[in-house]
Amino acid sequence: MVLTNSSLYFQHTLHMSTPFPMAIPHEVAETVAQNRALLECWAQQTIHKLPMPSNIEEFQTKIKLSGWISHTRVFRPKNRSSGKLPLIVYFHGGGLRAGSPSMLVRPARYFASTYNAVVVCPSYRLVPEQPWPQPMRSAWEVLSHLSRHAERDFGAKLDDGFIVGGVSAGATLSSVALGIDILASGPGNSDEKLARPLTGVFLNCPLFFTDDIVPDMYKHRWTSRHDNAASENMTTPALSRILAELRPDVHSPWFSFIHVLERQHDVELRYRPPIFLQACYHDPLRDDSIIMAEILRNRGFPVKMDMMPDDGHAAWVTMPWEAKSQNPTMEESTMEGMRWLLEGHGV
Repeated sequence: MVLTNSSLYFQHTLHMSTPFPMAIPHEVAETVAQNRALLECWAQQTIHKLPMPSNIEEFQTKIKLSGWISHTRVFRPKNRSSGKLPLIVYFHGGGLRAGSPSMLVRPARYFASTYNAVVVCPSYRLVPEQPWPQPMRSAWEVLSHLSRHAERDFGAKLDDGFIVGGVSAGATLSSVALGIDILASGPGNSDEKLARPLTGVFLNCPLFFTDDIVPDMYKHRWTSRHDNAASENMTTPALSRILAELRPDVHSPWFSFIHVLERQHDVELRYRPPIFLQACYHDPLRDDSIIMAEILRNRGFPVKMDMMPDDGHAAWVTMPWEAKSQNPTMEESTMEGMRWLLEGHGV
């Protein structure tokens, strides 16, 4: 989720006519730090008010990777001696610029408690310090690490399920990771590829398209950037600023999952896990999910999608605001979507 009030997000932007700086100008760095601190403060205030299920434990840890550390929260059942213990890797949102695993404490506790799952919420590299493709590659790196070590380090049983997902930016990262893995095109040597195939993918309000890469046959239906340009929590101008700050190659599979689906023949897709999409009707990103759901079904992926009719860019997270939609609520949709994935539809 990206807050678009002037006091919260994108008060300053980089002059993108110059090369992307590795050192951040002082006024921009101050704004980044303030935004991150504010989101973390809100998350921490909410965490203190949340119930703690009696059947789980949680802790914070550091996952040491190549040249950086992922600050990670882990949630797991206290009793791990019997029954299934699937792994859920859940990435936070924040426009690839802010946010932390603290934003996911609420859903993570319920996933662990209700589904007897080991839930791991990692941090990843953020812009502007780490421009594209570093957010995507760092999420891939931590996911690859967990595919090999989550059983040893956290007690998960990946044979019982291996789900990746996230909210907003975290969903985009998850979809990119899926695309890289099903093509077996991860960077570097085989140790950097997932040790186990994913059994499900959870995507809340992901970004898949820009004007340049939305497939021609769907352009006339890709209208939510215009329809919802001034939506609550995310505006189309704010989305444009996110992309300007990220500075991606939009034609790379490290930017969008669409390049895996559109450029490859069926035989080259290694596997097709079930995918749950959660979209919001008043979100500028609404049509990304609607169109992607159709493309995925046409390519043989099991797909389930919930449309939240009364919300802008929203998710069930650990923050002092609530989604508006009812029947189902955002919480109910999230829990049911995760249940559907853990049942292994189509695997």
